[in-house]
This record gives sequence, C-alpha cells and structure tokens, in this order.
Amino acid sequence: MAPILSTDDFGAESLKYFTMLLNTGDYIINNIEELADKIQKTTTHTIAPFNTDAFYQLINKSISSLLLKMSIDYKPCWREFFNLDWGQLDSVNDISSYMNDLKSKTAENLRVILPLIIRDSYVRNFNDKLVEMLVTTIANNLKFVKPMTATSVEQILMDVSSLKEDALRFPLFSVKDVSKSYQNFVNHQFGDLQSLLKLLMVPSIPVENLIESYFALIGDKSVSNFVKVLKLKGVEKAQHHKYVDNFKLQLSVDDGSVTSCLLLQNLEAEEEASRAATPDVKLNEKFDVSKINENFKNFGKFFRKDIGNESS
Repeated sequence: MAPILSTDDFGAESLKYFTMLLNTGDYIINNIEELADKIQKTTTHTIAPFNTDAFYQLINKSISSLLLKMSIDYKPCWREFFNLDWGQLDSVNDISSYMNDLKSKTAENLRVILPLIIRDSYVRNFNDKLVEMLVTTIANNLKFVKPMTATSVEQILMDVSSLKEDALRFPLFSVKDVSKSYQNFVNHQFGDLQSLLKLLMVPSIPVENLIESYFALIGDKSVSNFVKVLKLKGVEKAQHHKYVDNFKLQLSVDDGSVTSCLLLQNLEAEEEASRAATPDVKLNEKFDVSKINENFKNFGKFFRKDIGNESS
C-alpha cells in the first residue's frame, strides 16, 4: 500500500500532528515490553512478540513529512532565487532577500517543531536531515545561476555562510547547548558546499589551475564529478576533453584524495532538474491529519475492547 501524501493539510497545525506521531512512535517503542506484560496478565493466551518496525517507520515518515512541509514553505524563496538577474550583479551586497526569507521561514518552523520533539536524539536526527536538505537543494539550484560570474558566486557564498551560522544554532530552539558532534556535522556539510562555491570562482583558464584548485578544494578522484563542475562553470562541452584528459593524468598520483565527493555525487543532471525546488522526500503512506485524532481513539478502543473480552 503506497498512497500519495496530500500537501493540502500542510499548514502550521500539521507540525503539531507530525511531532505527535513521532513522539507516539517513540513512546510505544520504549514502552512496548511493559505494555505487552500488562496485556499478558489479562489473558491466558500467549501474546506474540510485538514488531516495532512499523513504529520506526512512523517516526521516519513523520520526520520526512516535517521536512516536506518546510520545503514547500521554501518555494517562494527559491522562486526569487531563480528570478534574480545574476548577470547584472556587479558587487557583493548584504545577505540576499531570498536567503533572509529562507532563514526566517526556517526559524518560524523550528520554533514550533523542535520544542515538541521529546527525545533529544530525534531532535538531532531532524536537524541533521534539515541541514542535508538545505545544502543539497542549494547545490542543485546552482545550475540556474546564469551567467555564473565570480560576483554572483561570491554573493551566494556570503548567503550560504550566513545560513551556516543559523544552522549551527538550530538545536538551541529546544536545548541549551549545541554538541560538538553537531557542530562538526554542520561544518562538514556546509564546508563541502563552500568549497564548491570557491571552486566555481576559479577561472576556467588555464586548465591546470582549475584542476589544481579542484583537487585542493574538492579533493576527490571522480571524473563524473569533475565534469559536473565544468558544466556548472559553463565550459563548452566541446572543450571538456581537454580538462578531463588533464584531470586523468593527475589521478596517477596517489595523494590520498577521497574517491568521490558526496555533495557532487548527489547533484542532479541539468536535464533532470526542475524549478520546483522541493526535494524528493519519499513517503510510503499518506498522513491525513484530519483523521489522526480518530485513529488514536480507535487505537485505544482496540486495547480496551480486547482486555474487556478476555476479562469476561
């Protein structure tokens, strides 16, 4: 069964419903053995072991739904990003309007979501996935920056640095301190994006300089990833072979570089991209928020009915 998730219910109230589902799944997972013991005492029949997989799925789908709701909120921000006349940008200004709006919408959602998530580990999980979504979306939207000039990339780099500072403070919406491991995670995720942007500011000629900068900033050995950079920079396809041949010559030197940069690996091909700016958050089950209360009432009735029948 794989119904389609309706986005009609994705208003502010949906945040409370999805966090409720997440917390409920977590509660059942952590209390299911005690619940089974209580049920066992009411019957002479042997209770089969409970399978918690469905509740882990519920938690994952709840987090995915929260992220999807936020990605829908971001659509106007990315629409503004797409409509900017990047070619007319002759100097780097303050943080762009699209980024200020994106940061505002992020804070507005997190102010509701994070305090409602009871377990800190799921707060961390949600923040990690949000950071990954933001970084990946920005990277995939770079292909729409045309023409891609050093000034336009420098402006985006400033915008990204501002977003990174906000991302480092995401946990503070629900906890007093930010863990070192989370800081390292954010620095790593945004570091890859910032390195890509710095590479896009390097002139395409001479070829050797661009390739040296690629190894210094990106540090991987993937030809396909390198070609993606050439496309982003607007290097003509007929000229790609010169860059690729030179790149392959450098691969003969084992310098300890990583095999493939994950951020570049996940970049969409231009022909596959759309301007929807909504990440593909896959869900296997529809959440109808108008029926959630009814479902949980029925859930409770099931146990009351079952226990009552065994007692009689």
